[in-house]
Amino acid sequence: MSTSTTPSQEWVLTSNVQSKDGTTWARTLKQLNVVVGPMGSGKTALARALSLATTGTVEDTMGREVSDAKYLRVLGRPGADLVSSLIGPDGSRTWSLGTAGKAKTNGEVRDFAEVFPVSAVRSALNSGAAKAT
Repeated sequence: MSTSTTPSQEWVLTSNVQSKDGTTWARTLKQLNVVVGPMGSGKTALARALSLATTGTVEDTMGREVSDAKYLRVLGRPGADLVSSLIGPDGSRTWSLGTAGKAKTNGEVRDFAEVFPVSAVRSALNSGAAKAT
């Protein structure tokens, strides 16, 4: 049996999304990540920050993608900019929402759909194991 190795794809996600005190947090993401933890440990914040950095949207409680600044403002601390950045070997991308309510994106990464297939993962999770393969 032969095994092949692939180069490690390591990304660093930094954000202040849902930070209780408004400080920026950072997480290193590898090719495969499993996020577990008790309620309030930051699992949803990580998913929302990744979604904002890659697509500029997050899902609301009904599963709809939202990019409206009024809704996104609640993810940050009042009076502070909301920022989410993803930096990796293929480039970087930063999404931010200023206190004036204007969202902006800068930087590019090769194809985000290839690197972090957020919509494909969401679809597989919502459709069950039969469609995930």
